[in-house]
Amino acid sequence: MTAANSFSILRKTVASGIQLQSLAQARPWLSAAVHSVLNDALPSSSKAARAELLQALALWQQAQRQGMRQDFALAARGHTKAITSTEWDWLESTTPLETLGVGRFEPLIWLAGSIALCPSNSVQGVLLPLGQFGFVGLPCRDFRASMQVALAPKAYWLIENRASFERQATQLPEGQCLLWLPGRPSNSWLEAVRWLLTQAPAPAAISCDPDPAGIQIALTAGALWDSAGIPWQTSHMDSDTWRTGITLPLNDYDRRVLTELQILDGLPADLATLRDYLLTSSRKAEQEGWL
Repeated sequence: MTAANSFSILRKTVASGIQLQSLAQARPWLSAAVHSVLNDALPSSSKAARAELLQALALWQQAQRQGMRQDFALAARGHTKAITSTEWDWLESTTPLETLGVGRFEPLIWLAGSIALCPSNSVQGVLLPLGQFGFVGLPCRDFRASMQVALAPKAYWLIENRASFERQATQLPEGQCLLWLPGRPSNSWLEAVRWLLTQAPAPAAISCDPDPAGIQIALTAGALWDSAGIPWQTSHMDSDTWRTGITLPLNDYDRRVLTELQILDGLPADLATLRDYLLTSSRKAEQEGWL
């Protein structure tokens, strides 16, 4: 190896170390993993690969995505099996994967309110009424031909914040089905809701955090209703609802998302108004404070 090549590798290693340290400072939950990358005795290629995984995990968390390990592997490396078992063991020992929305177990869809489901060969539905169940989590894979909707709702309400979902589940009006919208939903969740709309079509209200990511999440969920030709609208996201309460400053990621939203065609009027308010005020909020 020439002196020039050695110097180039050294420079890249130092730069990567500085980037990882900055990442840990901005996201303390990555500190243990960053310390491991910088200090464990590993080949440089393994260190680089693990550093890239941490960058991908930071982006995953920043975008509020939710999914299985396969979903994260696909997002990080373009293939569902691209992360090795050794790398998963390392991630599990140094980062809070479940808290960050990278699940290992069966993906569920959480519902409450006026809906009844039953096996497709049965005439008896398993009712999920407000008074008896509160809210219920069912495997996404069950929403397919083997199931049918015995009692359809008149409207859906999707709420992003889990605490708000549980709170509203106790006070739903008759005919409304409440769904928990888990941030950036997994493909399994999207397929389950897509199936649900083929069996029980109804308009939807979508409530997400009034921030740039919340606009994107609302669009992702709303696209399911658009594809089915069913109307939807946002709810409890307008600035009049939250601007006089506790707010937070926008960060660099928020501003990057807003730049993308400015050039997005077909943004619904209510979300365009919210986008413009976020731009001018440089503030955002979390819906748990009022919903």
